[in-house]
Amino acid sequence: MTRGHGFFGILILVIVIFFRVNIYSSTPSIYAQEQIFRSEEKNLKIVELVEKRREFVRNQTYLVYYEFQNGNNITEHQKKIEEIISTKFMLAGWMKKNERITTENRKIINFIKQNKEYYCEVEVYKTGVALRFRYK
Repeated sequence: MTRGHGFFGILILVIVIFFRVNIYSSTPSIYAQEQIFRSEEKNLKIVELVEKRREFVRNQTYLVYYEFQNGNNITEHQKKIEEIISTKFMLAGWMKKNERITTENRKIINFIKQNKEYYCEVEVYKTGVALRFRYK
């Protein structure tokens, strides 16, 4: 094989890999994702909790963190937060896909929305909740 054939082969391989990645990647731009996720989070209408932080993490996760405002019974907070969040997601057209307890103080619930290419991972803590919107 000559040098020209080797270069041509590598060039074809790079082009194929590039197109394959772009064809199967239906993820919108970072800006578009942020707009979509901001809208989805707004539609949840979470007024019972106080927003503490909002950011787009590693160009793939839209994170919103809420905390329970007041009260002394922290054990009851986690149950109340889970009830509030689950109800809000269901009313906004989301379905619970699965849930798992990671520790006694944390629980993760995954919500999906029919015909959408994204999901929301909800991590419930004793005094707060993290909503993580991501594309599949």
